[in-house]
Amino acid sequence: MRLTSVRPGDIVRVDGSLAEVVDKPQSGRLTIRWAGRATNLRTIGARSVEAAWRRLANSKENDE
Repeated sequence: MRLTSVRPGDIVRVDGSLAEVVDKPQSGRLTIRWAGRATNLRTIGARSVEAAWRRLANSKENDE
């Protein structure tokens, strides 16, 4: 998957689980926080991302 449109705050599916994008430190990499789990941050590559969704709150900010 290409990560050009993924931004911090978006939701992504990684290895069958959902995660929130915390940061985008470099091209092709994302720092994520697993949804519903008390875990540390993890940096992943674009190949690990199965799908991505823009959070509704972010899209409303862009429309204004």
